[in-house]
Amino acid sequence: MPYRVALVDDEPDFAAELAAYLEANGCAVSQHGSGASFLGALVEDRPDLVILDHRLRGETGIAVLRQLRTISDLPCIMLTGAASEVDRILSLELGADDHVEKSASPRELLARISAVLRRTGALPRRAQGEALWRLDDGRRDVIRPDGQGIGLTAAEYRVLAVLAAREGQAVERGTICEEALGCAWQAADRPVDVPVARLRRKLEGQDCIRSLRGRGYLFVGFEAG
Repeated sequence: MPYRVALVDDEPDFAAELAAYLEANGCAVSQHGSGASFLGALVEDRPDLVILDHRLRGETGIAVLRQLRTISDLPCIMLTGAASEVDRILSLELGADDHVEKSASPRELLARISAVLRRTGALPRRAQGEALWRLDDGRRDVIRPDGQGIGLTAAEYRVLAVLAAREGQAVERGTICEEALGCAWQAADRPVDVPVARLRRKLEGQDCIRSLRGRGYLFVGFEAG
């Protein structure tokens, strides 16, 4: 699904690398080194979402977001580095939709873009004429577009439910162990990796569970089909 993304960041190397990754994954990216440049091009660029650095030279991301909210409800992801808790809370109160550490991988940021667009309604979860896979809590199973379940075990369902409840967010293995399996995480016996591997096989090509090296897993939502 192509997205139009405005990237507001005054670090050229960082912005170029991130833009290249997003474009390689189908996004159309407009880069801006200042809030004034971004706001001045807003009508012409018509982005679906803006990625806004918290700290820009001579201005703050919060100031840019405050100006943006006087003219638009465009979904916004704030890039945070050394931003204080007060700054993060203020940006959320002003209407930021998510915060992402600048050290996060481009792959995680792309997943968060999709999640924010679905959550805000800027990107419909269901395209006209297309059905989605879905997690059915009543049946404790994943339901395919044809209405049939895929036959999850109890453990597989609980693992997927924990991930789906945090769609677009990294979930550590320890959290999955405690909440889904009722045990402490031990790297030696891979208690989480085994049910995740089985889930991926049963999901038949749905690339909805991403591995985050050294951290855990990320659920990015089901694709239409």
